[in-house]
Amino acid sequence: LSSLNSLQGQIPFEHIFVVDDGSDVPVTLPDTYCINLLRLPKNEGIVAARNAGLKMILNANYQFIALLDAGDICLPTRLEKQLNFLLSNEEVAIVGSAVSFTDMQGKHLFFFKPPLLDNDIKRAMFFNCQFCNPSVMMRMNALKDVGEYDPNFQYVEDYEIFRRVLKKYKGA
Repeated sequence: LSSLNSLQGQIPFEHIFVVDDGSDVPVTLPDTYCINLLRLPKNEGIVAARNAGLKMILNANYQFIALLDAGDICLPTRLEKQLNFLLSNEEVAIVGSAVSFTDMQGKHLFFFKPPLLDNDIKRAMFFNCQFCNPSVMMRMNALKDVGEYDPNFQYVEDYEIFRRVLKKYKGA
């Protein structure tokens, strides 16, 4: 619920899609949100859940997708800044941000500050992922082009799909 609450006050967006991955405790959502909820019959892992979510939206006419996992928090201007950046930089298909990591009580643990420029990001991606999933906004056409999450990369699914996007497009 904290993740959804962090979206309040952000730029207006068309839809929120939530995938209940089929875990033992089902996702419960308040009636105050207009959410498209997909409940998977059983937990088959994060790749299956991400791909099920993508299948819900890939055929729709969306221009952008912003990612956010349960428990992750958006700063109040994240979506607006990323949307404006992508609208002003049509050659960029994926944009992330710096991320503050906290413990379950909200105590700051460390700060991740990735490179800003495409060439620097691509170079650094050889060593580790330069995008944190809950900080990413992407162009839908890039996702349609590279395809869904690859089940052969369980546990590094985000890294793998971001690398595929960056092979064909610019990142920031």
